[in-house]
Amino acid sequence: MYGGGCSNDFYYDTMSANIVKIICAVCTIFLLIACLPLPIEFYVILRVIIFISVIIILVNEKNIEMKWKLLLFVIAFIFNPILPLYLYEKIFWIPIDLISSGVFLLMFKQKYTSKTITPMEEKILETTEVENKITYHAYGFKSSQHAKSRPEAVVNFLDNVYERFIEDQKLDAKGIKDRIDKLRAEVQQARAKKHETQAEIATCENLKLEKGKQIEELELEKIDIRNGEGETGDTIPFVIGTFITVLLTFYLFTFYSSSGYAALYGVKEGTISWISNPFAEISGGSIAIVILFPVIFLGLGFLIHDALEKNKKLAAQNKPKKFMAIGLLLFVTLLADAFIGYKISQGVHNNEFNGGLIQEQWHYTMVFSDINFYIVLLLGFVVYVIWGFLLNFVLSHPYLKTENEKIKILLENINRKIDEKRAELADIVARINSQSNLLLSLDDDISGKGNDVIGYENGVIPVNIPSLRAAVGEFMGGWGAYTHGFFGVKADEMLKQTEQIKEEWQNNKILNIKTEYSSGK
Repeated sequence: MYGGGCSNDFYYDTMSANIVKIICAVCTIFLLIACLPLPIEFYVILRVIIFISVIIILVNEKNIEMKWKLLLFVIAFIFNPILPLYLYEKIFWIPIDLISSGVFLLMFKQKYTSKTITPMEEKILETTEVENKITYHAYGFKSSQHAKSRPEAVVNFLDNVYERFIEDQKLDAKGIKDRIDKLRAEVQQARAKKHETQAEIATCENLKLEKGKQIEELELEKIDIRNGEGETGDTIPFVIGTFITVLLTFYLFTFYSSSGYAALYGVKEGTISWISNPFAEISGGSIAIVILFPVIFLGLGFLIHDALEKNKKLAAQNKPKKFMAIGLLLFVTLLADAFIGYKISQGVHNNEFNGGLIQEQWHYTMVFSDINFYIVLLLGFVVYVIWGFLLNFVLSHPYLKTENEKIKILLENINRKIDEKRAELADIVARINSQSNLLLSLDDDISGKGNDVIGYENGVIPVNIPSLRAAVGEFMGGWGAYTHGFFGVKADEMLKQTEQIKEEWQNNKILNIKTEYSSGK
């Protein structure tokens, strides 16, 4: 009954989309490999691969968003083999490689690349043909494919859906008897569902009363807390944590003073060790710099504590936690430690070279095999992370708060529990309202189908409007499945226009139905 063949353009665009996905995957892998110390020839080839890949993506992908175009232009400029950009130091290229790799990975996962027909949709198209007819969903899928999902084309296909729906209403004597039996069975099912719904509403009403009592008990508990009930805790973890935090603070101050001096002023000539007493070797303004240098890291640690405290408040308000600031602070510290480790490794190597202990001059790739680099990361960054979380434990401990603040914390916890109970109560009330609406719908369904039975028995063929709406909805589901699969980010706007046209067609069709008997709403 329904027509509409497959479009060759669809398969062409699908192949193009798959090519773009493969290119994004390849670029992601090559950029990750580029973070390793490799021969210069690899990076020359990498520039060509990335540059050509960007051109292919921009040419083949028509639905790409402007933000992705801008990112691709920047990547093409950085990696272009025609006027190469040189940064000379490998350590500067690693973040660029990682960020570019992330861009290609996100592009691979984004919806703007066209999708192929899923095996499920192919199964629908292959197996839903019965007696030269297909399901409304499969017809909607084929129709959208045939019309290239143009919103204005949907009206003609909806007329076909209506014609089939009316055709299906025409039954012989046996068909009418079967339809009456089916409607009576559906009425029985609706009545059974009505009883289940009534039982569930009664259960929800009981839960509603129970939640109300729990909220009342929590409110009374708040009154008890305000009347002097408090909370105490064990002081041993706090004392131990404070002691360790103080020792680690002195350690980090000493460590970053010594390592900062070595990184800023170089490793002392004639030595192969960067650990020294900077205050015995420099004077004047340099001492101020060495003193203030570790203060920077201590300040970053305090910012981590502040970010963790904000997360606690967000959790108390049932809001999602934010870890971007913490991650950024740790990442900045890691970069700073990596830079210190790099300069120290370079200084120690140069001293060994000048002292005749080694023959090879310094090369930046040597940092990956130099023990001093990893010592700085281990003794600096790892210890710094431990110190940061210990600092947060000590500063956020109740023993550093006043008695009123302790009570405030307890009240905040009670208020959070009350909010949770009220949210649960709101869900229960919403469930009651939903089931009540369902109950009304079931009553209407039972009444409508009962009238349909009367109509069939008296020779009047009813047009069941809810069934018509269901048929149209099934058709639109197939139309939307193809549109989402082929047009990506453009699909939402196209389907919005299509839905408006469908609603106008459906409303006009229902108003113009001329029958002696019509049930439904």
